[in-house]
Amino acid sequence: MLRWLVEHGPPVGLPVAMKLVMEFGYVEIASWLSEDIRVQIVLEALQTDKRELLCWVLMRTQFDCEESFRLIRDGVQCAPNTMLLWFQENLVDSTECKWCPTIWQSEESEVLRPAKIRRRQ
Repeated sequence: MLRWLVEHGPPVGLPVAMKLVMEFGYVEIASWLSEDIRVQIVLEALQTDKRELLCWVLMRTQFDCEESFRLIRDGVQCAPNTMLLWFQENLVDSTECKWCPTIWQSEESEVLRPAKIRRRQ
């Protein structure tokens, strides 16, 4: 029923999407949302240490826009150090998340390494 409402009802805006996904835990809704809203969900999950949500969205949805890659990459690099290490250990080499190295690389094509992450602490 919820899927039908999301797909056939009025467009789901960011506040409603955030409430459904972040507060009520309806993570599957993320796959039916627009890419720009999914980017915002990823950024919020990075900042609030919602690892299961982050993992679900990044592994089960696709981001195609270069701007999305840049925003997520910037969000990853600004996340708390514990989240950066977790992200690299769990998602960077994941086969389900083949595009994640694209967001892991900085704009200068330099990949962050754990040593660089630890130095920022």
